[in-house]
Amino acid sequence: MASTDNNDRIDAWVVEFKGNRLEHFVPLEGLGLADRDFVIVACERGNDMGRLRRLDRNLRPDQLWLGRDGEVRRIIRKATESDSDRYKSNRDMEQEAFKSTRGRIEGFGLEMKLVDVEFQWDVSKITFCFTADRRVDFRALVKDLAGTYRTRIELRQIGARDEAKRIGGYGICGLKQCCTTFLKSFTPITTQMARD
Repeated sequence: MASTDNNDRIDAWVVEFKGNRLEHFVPLEGLGLADRDFVIVACERGNDMGRLRRLDRNLRPDQLWLGRDGEVRRIIRKATESDSDRYKSNRDMEQEAFKSTRGRIEGFGLEMKLVDVEFQWDVSKITFCFTADRRVDFRALVKDLAGTYRTRIELRQIGARDEAKRIGGYGICGLKQCCTTFLKSFTPITTQMARD
């Protein structure tokens, strides 16, 4: 349950989305949420579905992982069975979109590697994550994708560490990679650090 005391402390749930993306969301009153519940949340444009990971208590506003607009995000409600069906349908559409987009990238002759495709739960946005060694002019690809899917398209260039976080896996220690479990941001690595 969300609460704010005299010191502007807030209880917020950490919600996990596809690609091990974690964000804080504050629930509306009376939802009766529990760890591992699937929930519908309000995003920049439209709604998305994620899974509750943990409740962080008594956070200062500067400790919250805010949305891109700098606002605290809200949990609207628990997910229903029909919401879950839609979520599974989106995952199937993502696989199809991944295959077809990889072919389009080759067709346009773009030097980029498609890493993942993520449909927002209400399909008001589709995000295509890719890696590339240099800047890529993908305007023709975006136009083609927008014509096919008739929704907002975002192409996001990510680094090698972000790719590992999205895909997941296990480190040489035999445990899940740190970037998929507890690291929420990456600090820059210098050449001197690599030498050491």
